[in-house]
Amino acid sequence: MHYLHLGDQQIHYVIDHSSSLLTTDGALPFQHWQWDIHRDQPIPLLLQQISDVVPHESRTPLHIVVNGAATLIPMADFDETDCEAHLDFTLPQRTDSLERRVFYDVLPASNAVLIFGISENICAAFERLWSNVYFVSAQTGILRRFATRQEHSREKRCFIHLRSQAVDVACFLGNHLLGYNTFDTLQTADIIYYACQFATTLDCFPTSTPFYISGQATLCEALAQSLRDYVSKVEVVQTQEEFAHHPLTTVAQLPFEFLTHILSL
Repeated sequence: MHYLHLGDQQIHYVIDHSSSLLTTDGALPFQHWQWDIHRDQPIPLLLQQISDVVPHESRTPLHIVVNGAATLIPMADFDETDCEAHLDFTLPQRTDSLERRVFYDVLPASNAVLIFGISENICAAFERLWSNVYFVSAQTGILRRFATRQEHSREKRCFIHLRSQAVDVACFLGNHLLGYNTFDTLQTADIIYYACQFATTLDCFPTSTPFYISGQATLCEALAQSLRDYVSKVEVVQTQEEFAHHPLTTVAQLPFEFLTHILSL
């Protein structure tokens, strides 16, 4: 299986060689690469770098995990024919933006659907190179995993996931997703303000609701230290413990949201 993560500023590529799981030299059973991509690069250059990463001859399915804007809709209100209109209404593009293709992922435990979009140029480029391409939002794996991370069925919880260019905040009651939002900030004070205000609007009050932080370890620890001044219970999700010390968790360059998708399949 091949996995490719389109991050905020980087591309990460992982190949699962199932036949190499039994190794004698202590090497990782997965080969992995990191490919730096800058947001301000022209689309043709971005696509060229992607084509250099992906082996053209492979017929193995490729899972493309995409960081980016996404929006939720309750399952009861979902109509597949309205996906594009719903995304355009909640997350409108600038008039000069490139055309995007709309996808959706189902969140069964939360009884909701996550709608997201990807540049049509990027979608078409992958489909020219690869026969079996599957696009999935990076937030999908995160929300699915957080929905099942509970001590009891009526527990309220708030999750803060730190990415390189944004922060995702989600609140749950049991496995029911109360709300989710993304904030384009990395400043500690801003993250605390937005997360606490968002949680409070969903009756997940910081004085009584546990907050969990995931993402890059050093960033999580720094945020947790400041967040404890406002939140009664703060826990940093330890990546290696979360995934039972899987060998891929030793690769610091692989983001938590990417690992979540790979190791939750």
